[in-house]
Amino acid sequence: MAAARMDYLGALKTLNEDLRAKRLPEVARVGRKTFEKGIKKLDPFYVATLRHSEKHAREEFRITYQGVDAEYPGQRVEMDDFQVISWSSSKCSRPPSRSPT
Repeated sequence: MAAARMDYLGALKTLNEDLRAKRLPEVARVGRKTFEKGIKKLDPFYVATLRHSEKHAREEFRITYQGVDAEYPGQRVEMDDFQVISWSSSKCSRPPSRSPT
């Protein structure tokens, strides 16, 4: 974050010099903690892309394509310690078993 802050201060100095030449009010600089809070509020994928590369960010934030192991629509499955109900828009591959009446 130190390098980003130095870039910010350099760009701010250039901007304020241009504003001073045009007799416009200068832009105030923000403190270090405010600057760091602003960076932490940014999207983590965007920050990883700028810090490393898009390839690195895609590997770090990869989406899993395995899906959910549900045998029938409406089945309760566990995902990350939460109970959810699975919904399927396609036809069921096998009909649910029915008990004889």
